[in-house]
Amino acid sequence: MRSYQRGFAIIFALVIMVSVTALGIALMSSSTLDSLVSRVAVDRMEAEHYAESAHSAALFENVNRKVQPTKNVFTLSLPDEELKPFAKMIGERVQATYDQKQKSTFQLTTRTENGLPTTCPHSNAASSVQQIQCVYLELKSTTKYGPFTNIHDIEIVTGISQEIKK
Repeated sequence: MRSYQRGFAIIFALVIMVSVTALGIALMSSSTLDSLVSRVAVDRMEAEHYAESAHSAALFENVNRKVQPTKNVFTLSLPDEELKPFAKMIGERVQATYDQKQKSTFQLTTRTENGLPTTCPHSNAASSVQQIQCVYLELKSTTKYGPFTNIHDIEIVTGISQEIKK
């Protein structure tokens, strides 16, 4: 009877060891998956900060006349095709001035017909209607991120209404 009990103890110990090993492997794979998910979340947050800083830098560089020294680009009443070189200059200036891990691209789009100035909805005084018009532009920055060939995009869009004299 004693030899039978010893065989059962070995089988019982092996079953317990296999189940504990399987539990350990399951916990390790779960931990690996959790770390991958958290890395993706960190990458996204980091990319959002880079996108916001690049967009803010683009606005700052233009307002301080560092993109086009003689003009505020946001006051130009031009069609979209003629705004493209200015968007490229904004991107080059931001890349040259600020250390960006991700590369941001910029696009300027007019929000009025053919880029022509129009009346300002927020100016209702009679004298301002005759003397001041508005140029409506949209500045869109796109920042790519992701672990493999930058597969994700973050886009930030700002609408700009710039008053100009007739």
